[in-house]
Amino acid sequence: MQPYRFLGFYLLFSWCALSAQPAKDQQFGAFAYLGLNLAQIDGDAYTGYNQPGLRGGLGVNLLWSPKLYTSIGFGYSQLGSRASRAEKLEQSGAAINLRLHTIEVPLLFHLRLGDRKATTKKTNYALYRSAELQLGVAVNRTTGRRVRSTGNLALLSARENFVTVIDQYQDVDVQLLVGAAAQLSPAAGLFVQYGLSLQGIYQPEIIRPDEVLSLQPYYLTVGARWTVY
Repeated sequence: MQPYRFLGFYLLFSWCALSAQPAKDQQFGAFAYLGLNLAQIDGDAYTGYNQPGLRGGLGVNLLWSPKLYTSIGFGYSQLGSRASRAEKLEQSGAAINLRLHTIEVPLLFHLRLGDRKATTKKTNYALYRSAELQLGVAVNRTTGRRVRSTGNLALLSARENFVTVIDQYQDVDVQLLVGAAAQLSPAAGLFVQYGLSLQGIYQPEIIRPDEVLSLQPYYLTVGARWTVY
């Protein structure tokens, strides 16, 4: 799908979501999410959240009670690794930029923090407007990789030249997700979410001091979520 078509569909979905209102004892819902990933990979020599990328998708909610519900989604997430300006200067400009294109299936448990009885128009849907906590996992599959390098890579140590083992990367990963959300309305909200690989995309059988260590992507997402009730 072309990016502009995806954006048009996404905006239409969002408009519909903003006009939706939850019903009392709501059991099902659909949602869309879109955010900015700030990513890095634990195990190489780079630190921080220096690799920006997109994250977005669609999903469904299953409400177990007014305060607790489960969501499962299907989306796209850009991960990877990127040196900071200081890290580049330390190696005379030598650095590697790794971009991972991935498909994700996140499964999350959501706990709303508001009054569980405030689910009607009379109470202004206060429960659905309250903040929430999130905990779950995501199954993530890499569909493509892009490597860009600068400077003399011979200056880099094995941990900094982690793409030398890219042919040994695992395509499927499982990630821990922890997050929180603040609702702007019953349908629209903002969220922040932290993700960390649980099994890694590279697991060497024998680890030596001069080898690339286990590589575990991690990221911080800031985004928006729209729900149709």
